[in-house]
Amino acid sequence: MPVLRILPVSTRNAPGLLTWAGWQALRNAEASVLTCREPGWKEALTAAGVFFRAAEKPPLPTVGDACWLLDRESAAFVGAFAAAREAGWADEKILVIEASPLLSGAEAVESVRVMDALRSEGGDLWSAQQTHASLARYLLEETHEVLELLDSPQPERKELLSELGDILFQLVFHARLGQEAGDPWNFDDVARVLNEKMYRRNPHVFQGDGGRVPQSDLSTDEIVAQWHLVKKQEAKGEQRALDASLPLALPALQRAWKIAHRARQEGLSDSLWCSAQKVSRERPELAAALNLLAEVIKFEREDVDLESSLRALLSSTLQDMSNGTGSA
Repeated sequence: MPVLRILPVSTRNAPGLLTWAGWQALRNAEASVLTCREPGWKEALTAAGVFFRAAEKPPLPTVGDACWLLDRESAAFVGAFAAAREAGWADEKILVIEASPLLSGAEAVESVRVMDALRSEGGDLWSAQQTHASLARYLLEETHEVLELLDSPQPERKELLSELGDILFQLVFHARLGQEAGDPWNFDDVARVLNEKMYRRNPHVFQGDGGRVPQSDLSTDEIVAQWHLVKKQEAKGEQRALDASLPLALPALQRAWKIAHRARQEGLSDSLWCSAQKVSRERPELAAALNLLAEVIKFEREDVDLESSLRALLSSTLQDMSNGTGSA
């Protein structure tokens, strides 16, 4: 008696991406039915020489061994067994072939597809009206919301995933806008620049093309020193200001920490402190700030982020007070 092989394929994967077992099932079938929303599957099957017909129901048992290709995330797959029984297939002759494994990163690809749909003609009117500038405030807001969660001792999983997803949405949105620019770029370009930077700055892990190297025995200090050496080489010997590329909107403590960190890496800690003292003598009203900078420089050497520590302390203190457990 003929067998019906159901091939659920994930809409998160590219059309045509099947395991060897999946392609063998399609090639050996007497009849194949395609119930996938992505038109690329028609092209993939045709290119592979697989004969099929597009339909919403499975083939009948009278055609011999058959395959039914359908979207895993669809209602059709949920009701696939019922539809097969209704068509006359016996339960023991209905097999599910797991031939479309979900690849790592597939959901990020789906996020790009979602944004394309929102931004395209006939999509979402609000999304269509946005620009890089109009989205800036949302990226700032979402970042602060994530930081607030990270300051808690144990961030709640569901809430953290949601807030991180909001940041991913902003990145995907900006990448979609870049795709429409005069000199276009997209999400893959952003990821590619990041990946290439990681290859260069982590030669103890990657080869120049991203291939892995044998396990390194470098210490953490050596790895950090190597990172900064590569950054210097990338700058091609150009002298960079200590505050170069640091946003002015960065909180003062965090900005001071970054500057102190760069100064130490460049061997300029003494120059930074001497200049700060000189300015403080000329402007006595900044004496308190000088004391604060001294603390920042001290704790930067110990790799303690005062901005995050103070924010976490305030959050926990206010929570303690709201619980009524703080002593007077």
